[in-house]
Amino acid sequence: MVWKELRYLWKRGYWIEPLKQVHDAIYLEMEDGLQDYANKMMRHCMIDSVAGILCVPLEVEGEFGYNTATTEVI
Repeated sequence: MVWKELRYLWKRGYWIEPLKQVHDAIYLEMEDGLQDYANKMMRHCMIDSVAGILCVPLEVEGEFGYNTATTEVI
């Protein structure tokens, strides 16, 4: 589902690239202005991926920053 959303953005000329995945964290690099959209997209994809599997709600946090040392929770 994440790849489908990324391909959608690429076809429209946006620059957003996955850098790495560490356990349940996915690091993306993107152009300025895509942070809010990417945060909503990733939350949606992660929550939908376990819909119907978990009996409790999934909590997803998004963070952004200019590097991994200076991130802010949004």
